[in-house]
Amino acid sequence: MSNELYCPKWIFDICVASTAEGFIGNDIPIDISAKKFSRGLNKHYKEVKLLEIKYGAESIIRFMGEIKNPQYNSYERLRQFLYYTLKFEKKFFISKRKFKKFIGSPFNGTKKKEYSEDITLADFRKYIYSLRANLVEKAPMSWDIRNDEEDLSFLGELLRKDY
Repeated sequence: MSNELYCPKWIFDICVASTAEGFIGNDIPIDISAKKFSRGLNKHYKEVKLLEIKYGAESIIRFMGEIKNPQYNSYERLRQFLYYTLKFEKKFFISKRKFKKFIGSPFNGTKKKEYSEDITLADFRKYIYSLRANLVEKAPMSWDIRNDEEDLSFLGELLRKDY
């Protein structure tokens, strides 16, 4: 990994959703969680601004407050989004993310910046509507991203790290 490359979009999405999840599930202030993820990502990629993570998490929380007649509670929606973002990727079609590849790694940075808080919010909205329509695979009841069996490299350490 190089500090000359941008953070992959899926990693940014996981950090934003984890920030929102920490706020909703554990009352962890968004600024503290966003700072943890921003510092952790900046060790491996070009600068990811704290405000990008903070505003992304705030916009997801705001959107969830606007949902009428929710089928799932806020924490569960975030948990399902984290599962889907970690386990699946969309190129031309949706497929399982492969962590063990012969060439490259899903943790390799990108040459262009492919993420933003607006893109993350749009993807979260699409996911929530798909979840309501039962169009996406759901996480097992006992699943938690911090205890996932995948080798998440530095991201796993960052997710398990205390604030």
